[in-house]
Amino acid sequence: MMLQSAASPPIPGAWSDAAIRDTIAAIASRSEYQRELTTSLAARALRWLSDLLDALFTSVRGAPYGREITIAVVGLLVALIVARLVIGVRAERALVTARVPRKASVADLTALADAERLAQAGDFTAAAHALFAALLRACAARGEVRLHPSKTTGDYARELRRRNTPSFRPFQSFRSRYDRVIYGEMQCSAGDYAALSTDARHLLGSERAA
Repeated sequence: MMLQSAASPPIPGAWSDAAIRDTIAAIASRSEYQRELTTSLAARALRWLSDLLDALFTSVRGAPYGREITIAVVGLLVALIVARLVIGVRAERALVTARVPRKASVADLTALADAERLAQAGDFTAAAHALFAALLRACAARGEVRLHPSKTTGDYARELRRRNTPSFRPFQSFRSRYDRVIYGEMQCSAGDYAALSTDARHLLGSERAA
């Protein structure tokens, strides 16, 4: 009984609960996560992560190898956060490209050419970002949306619906698939890109015909 009730000796070099929390907080404070929209995917993910860590710390406190289990889980979470950061940076670059002031028809064709080139090289995720950039430029050229770096795909969809534009339904179709591929599966396959390309060309085709 005395052995079971005795506290486990500290492990040299092991992280304390406070150190683990501080590490997660430091990652969460990076500029990539500091968005004006508190309802963004990153904000919801961080709230979920905080709740998960609190539950984890409570459940393993005092358990054999509890600290080692906690460190392993935190390591996996950190790896997921880093992967999300990389994807977020690539998405932001696509949005920056979409804000370059050029004639809409030239910009659309350039983005489509970039998407096809990237797809042929096997980089379907980057190709999907290029398609998204082309859609944003086309919608902005028609006066249907206003581009801003803090906006999400959902924000643009709501703006199109609020303006009651014919672009809303095809954009919503593209946006649903794009969010699932980029933010859910975190990679785009050849089949996913083909479907996204079909959705995108409905919007870009109407732009060229306008």
